[in-house]
Amino acid sequence: MKKLLLSLSLFLAFAFTNAQTQQGNKFLEVGTSFTPSTVSSTGINFTTTDKLNTFNVGAEGGYFVADNLAFKAGLGYGDVNYDGKNLGSAFSYKVGVKYYAGGFIPLGVDFNGADVKGSNSNPNYVGLSAGYAWFVGDQVSFEPHGRYDISTNNDYKNVFSLGLGINVFFK
Repeated sequence: MKKLLLSLSLFLAFAFTNAQTQQGNKFLEVGTSFTPSTVSSTGINFTTTDKLNTFNVGAEGGYFVADNLAFKAGLGYGDVNYDGKNLGSAFSYKVGVKYYAGGFIPLGVDFNGADVKGSNSNPNYVGLSAGYAWFVGDQVSFEPHGRYDISTNNDYKNVFSLGLGINVFFK
């Protein structure tokens, strides 16, 4: 009996989760990082590392081109300060793909960067992410994740971060 209930629960959970990530659906994601993130953040965060302080506000959205596979893009805006000196504002962007393996393990690959006003060089990264999607109701998921941003510019370091995304799904 326990095996039957467990099997039924897993089946219903998979069927329920898969509904949000079906082809044609859209989503809006707002996230934050709990560890140092990059200057090119499209989430909501405040980061202090060494003498660099960044504040960003942004969001991402996506469209499922196939079941469990979405193209996504994000925009963000923030301020950058280094050693007490305001370096100006930063306009951040991100484009990439997100795949929900098994319907609940989000894997992402993206290109992200920022235009930092007042800086001689702008950061660009190739980002890799993996996490877990905990679906709450028909339209919301919480997605804790790990992320590794590989810098394409020698002026910036590679960054590993941990974060949480909150997604709202639309049909």
